[in-house]
Amino acid sequence: MTYLTTTSTLLVAAITLLTTAPFLSVAAEQGFRAAGTLNLDMELTGNNEVIGAHLHTGSSNTNGPVAVIFCGVAPLPSMNGACDITSNTNYAVNNQTSERYVAKWVSNTVDPNLAFTSGVNANTTVSGATSIADGAASSLEELGTELRACTDASTCNVYINIHTKYSYTQNSGLGLARGQLQLVPCLDKDGYDPQFFKCFSASVTSANTNAVPVPNQLPENAGTLTPPLGVGDVLIVWYDPEDTGTGTCAPDSEQCGEYSVARAIQNGNTAKGGFCSAGGGANNSAGKFETSLRDYAVVGGGDTNNAAAQKSVISGGANNRIIHFDPLPFEANQYCVISGGQDHNPITGRENPEYRTTGEYRTTGSVITGGKENFFANPQVPPNNHMTISGGSLNDVGGKESVVTGGYNSLSIGIQSVILGGSRGTANGDYSAIPGGKLNLAEGTASIAMGKRATALHDHSMVINLQGNGNTQSVESTDPGQFLVQAKSFRFQVTNDPGPGDENVFELNADNIQRLQDAIDTLPARRRELSPEMQATEDKISARRIKQEHDRERRHRKVQAIRKRHGLN
Repeated sequence: MTYLTTTSTLLVAAITLLTTAPFLSVAAEQGFRAAGTLNLDMELTGNNEVIGAHLHTGSSNTNGPVAVIFCGVAPLPSMNGACDITSNTNYAVNNQTSERYVAKWVSNTVDPNLAFTSGVNANTTVSGATSIADGAASSLEELGTELRACTDASTCNVYINIHTKYSYTQNSGLGLARGQLQLVPCLDKDGYDPQFFKCFSASVTSANTNAVPVPNQLPENAGTLTPPLGVGDVLIVWYDPEDTGTGTCAPDSEQCGEYSVARAIQNGNTAKGGFCSAGGGANNSAGKFETSLRDYAVVGGGDTNNAAAQKSVISGGANNRIIHFDPLPFEANQYCVISGGQDHNPITGRENPEYRTTGEYRTTGSVITGGKENFFANPQVPPNNHMTISGGSLNDVGGKESVVTGGYNSLSIGIQSVILGGSRGTANGDYSAIPGGKLNLAEGTASIAMGKRATALHDHSMVINLQGNGNTQSVESTDPGQFLVQAKSFRFQVTNDPGPGDENVFELNADNIQRLQDAIDTLPARRRELSPEMQATEDKISARRIKQEHDRERRHRKVQAIRKRHGLN
């Protein structure tokens, strides 16, 4: 953590729900403690004398009443002793002529009842205010309610305020620097288990004080407060006696459905479906937000993961989703798993409405084990169940029991088709395969394409293009069952040893291929007469090939449209 000297600084505060927290010693009642780094303008007389630090209730544009007194001395109410300021130093900032006062502030553990029982809260209200947001008097219970609801700085009605002797001479008790609280996830690096803590951020500056009605505007950058150096991001610690002490929601509550559990709910985790679990992390949700349904969904941890389909699991990672849309049958998309990675959405593809056909979409039993931005698309007729993406990025799988094991921006949409790796490959045919390479297309049934720009258009065809870098032309099959290889040369070796002078090697290349063709053409022509039965069989085969060619052309147009949509052409 570095010292921040601009008017836009970050304050991170933490509110805990456990009596054994590091800063906490009040076990039987609510308690607070705080610490931070002050950075004050020394050219302002008395600005290096901190006379108070408080939490106030009120919106960002009010001067609300005091709710928690961390420290205070005259001329403010003398309560909880002087503010403990240590390790101060003077130095010039950004080559300016003004001197800065930098000091570490640590409060004692304080009882929040004091502001209410002493009358300080009632005596510091905004005249005529009728709500807490407007600066009306509050109670200890209302303070707790506001803190539990505090998620965004624009709507949070709790702020921290730092007072110096200089600010008191200018604007009485209105303070030097303030910041509205905002909920953020707690991190283990702060030394606090996110299961037991709530964390808040805020911009604590004198500019924020000037933004509310004050009689005298303060100089720019008169003072800031940041988390203490070497302590992490924790500023405020709070024990809430109304919580269970575990950060876990109870079943049939606002955050949890029937027989469901969510830990670290202060970080935005929920398990609103029935029989669901959210184990930790932040902003995770398990279940489809209907407590009457038994979703059996699980999110293990991570950040902003959503397992909404029945019996779905997200182990971790970030921004992963398994979503169930209302038009679909409830049993659709069950048993899906995302093990980790980020930005996976196994239900909606790339948010294309074309993939959300009512009553047709299925990804039941499908798995994404890792990677980034991998999806399950649905360009063909369902059901498209039991699909797998092992890793890579921007890969789509849409065929039943089809697989992409890795690579980049590849599409496997044929039934039981597979892409093992590479880049921008498309396995469109049923039972087709792309072992690797780039820009390959396996469109025929049981076809195989590998290399670069190899296109297996026909059933049971295999196309290999080994022309290497610089190749911009695709090689396409012309008939079913064809084995087509394009290469700069072909080397055939009939033994384990090429022999002296490569006597056991036969090589074809551009220089001698014509001689081989000429030799074949000079062979005596062979002709056979077909019996009527054999001729009829040949006619059936020819008719079937014509139909297959027609079907191939139709599939080819369709896959080209898919490849264009995914940027694979």
